[in-house]
Amino acid sequence: MLFRSAGAIGGEGLKFAVAAGAVIAVAGLFNANMLSNSRIPMALGEDHYLPPSLAKANARTGAPTASLILNGVLFTFIALVDFTSLAVIDVVVYSATLLLEFLALLVLRVREPRIIRPFRVPGSIPGIALVTALPMILLGLAIANEVADGGAEVLGISAAVL
Repeated sequence: MLFRSAGAIGGEGLKFAVAAGAVIAVAGLFNANMLSNSRIPMALGEDHYLPPSLAKANARTGAPTASLILNGVLFTFIALVDFTSLAVIDVVVYSATLLLEFLALLVLRVREPRIIRPFRVPGSIPGIALVTALPMILLGLAIANEVADGGAEVLGISAAVL
């Protein structure tokens, strides 16, 4: 749609320029995402939750080479899945991540009530429970809905990604 509009306004040259700009922007976003995500296996390798070889960084650049290769292989396999399933997997994985963050907030407030924090949710534990309850319910419903639409295959892929 955007490319047709660009072509109608500025001809084939503008249509090509908009398409090229879109490809460059998406490639940049993908690279930024891959580089930032590569730090997760690196940190898990440092803490020995994953093989320590993932914690090694390139001496010259500081990039976690083994972790980047692992991410590249995983992204290659994920790219083989159709777009609709990828969207479902993204919603399930992102929702599960947010649920984990909410649960971590609750657990840390119970286990470490006196720790210094930059801000506090009013109402102590009941206040945090109220603030996180509705988003957690909505995320749970979103996961259930996406899994119902995508089927068991998408649930299996989402579990593997998690």
